[in-house]
This record gives sequence, structure tokens and C-alpha cells, in this order.
Amino acid sequence: MPAGFTDSERKIITTKLREAALECLQRYGVRQTTVDQLTNQAGISKGAFYSFYETKEHLMFEVLDETRRSIHDELGDRLQAAGRDTEKISSALFDMFMATKSSIIIDIVKNRELDYLDRKLPESDVSKSFDMNMKFIGEYFSGSLCDGISNASVVTAMAMLYSTMMHTELYLPGEFELALKLLIDAFVNQIIKK
Repeated sequence: MPAGFTDSERKIITTKLREAALECLQRYGVRQTTVDQLTNQAGISKGAFYSFYETKEHLMFEVLDETRRSIHDELGDRLQAAGRDTEKISSALFDMFMATKSSIIIDIVKNRELDYLDRKLPESDVSKSFDMNMKFIGEYFSGSLCDGISNASVVTAMAMLYSTMMHTELYLPGEFELALKLLIDAFVNQIIKK
């Protein structure tokens, strides 16, 4: 725990560092962000930064994982409420994809910065953290899958849907969201037992 700061100061500084990290992630990405940029934006010294985080990568991963968990938790709540209602399931999945698309996560993945974090922070299991969403989805559907459809097939199909967000510039302008909704609806209607 950082020495020399009250609990209140720790909370304030941690919040400022996370806000600075999110802004820097959006503006510069992981590799191009410096500790100096983070500390300047948070209004703390470099020494104080290292009282809170071992490296900038630890902070960046924390912010990314917090974003992922927030999207994951929202999806989990909505899927639990949906039961086997395919319309509600499709809507929850579509909203999850849109939340992910509008978050910093897609740019980080596209720019291979998640791989960079994985190399820099092997003890934090970066990839495992981001793979948890897919596993959760596979597990959620496991009791309601049509015969012949495995959890692995569901996880693979979801990964394929995610991959569509990596290159939205390849699709007709203004058509991506409707096309994604159609794919999700078809996917859900094919896997859920009626």
C-alpha cells in the first residue's frame, strides 16, 4: 500500500490515475503512453506513481480489465434476466458487442497492444482475463443448447462475431450494426432450444 497517503488521498489518486490511463489509452495506446504523461494528468510525482503501480502496464491492464468486467457484468445480469427468451438474449449480446466496440478494448486488440500487455505482465494472465467473457457465454448457454451444439462451438461463433468488429471499415457504410444484429439473431435462434 502506498506510504504517506491517507485512505482518502489514495482513492483520489487512484481515480485520477485510472482516468489519466483511460484518456492516454484512447489518445496514445499502451506503448506510446509514458509514466510522465500519466503523472502530469493525475497531478502526482513519478515517485508517487510507483507507490501505486509497479509499471504503467499494470495500470493500463487494470483499466482495460475494469472496462471488460463492467461490460461482462452487464451482460451477465441481462442474460440471467432473459432466461430462454431469444429476443432478450439477442438484444443483450448485441448491446455487449456495441459496448465493446465503443470502448477502448477493440482498438487495443486491433493494435496488438493486448499481446504487448500479455508479454509484459505474464503473471497477470491478461489473455485469460479477456478469454473469460467467451467462456462465460459458453457456460451460460450450456444448459439450453440445441442437440449437436457444443459450448466450444458457441465460444468459437462468438469469437467470430467479435472478429467482425476488427475491420468495420471493410463493410458498407451504415450497415455494420444491422448486419451484426442479423448475425446475432440467427446465431441465438440456431443454438437455443425452443
